[in-house]
Amino acid sequence: MIEKALLPLKDRLHGLAVYLPLFEACGFSFGHREEKDNPGIYHYTLSKSSALFIQSVYELGWVDLECDWEAWAHTSEALRLCDEPLAMRTATAKQLSHLLTAFILEDRVTDGILAAAFESGLIVAICRRAAELEVEIEKGTKQCHWRF
Repeated sequence: MIEKALLPLKDRLHGLAVYLPLFEACGFSFGHREEKDNPGIYHYTLSKSSALFIQSVYELGWVDLECDWEAWAHTSEALRLCDEPLAMRTATAKQLSHLLTAFILEDRVTDGILAAAFESGLIVAICRRAAELEVEIEKGTKQCHWRF
């Protein structure tokens, strides 16, 4: 596993941004829901690309296990980021981390949360914002000193 402290924020942002073209491609499927052995019991299976994305999110240090994600997910900040599309335009790297942490860890408890986040456009919006922040760092227009 890559040590998150060794990677500059710009590289971590790039690690999210590279998924944007794939996720925006016509016909891309984040995964599929399938019925298991018991009738009426479903499980969401991620596509290979989506599973690699989640692995990358972990390896790049975006999942913050010190974040109280359950409490944070109910804050006005989190709700604004999820419910107001324009709010993502000003999201910070730390907010992206909190969103990814909440989605990924909640999906362990409630199967399909990641799929819902993708279908709602939130995963794409996170990747798009990561790409914007990466460009801002490259241009020197944004001072991003936040570390995981």
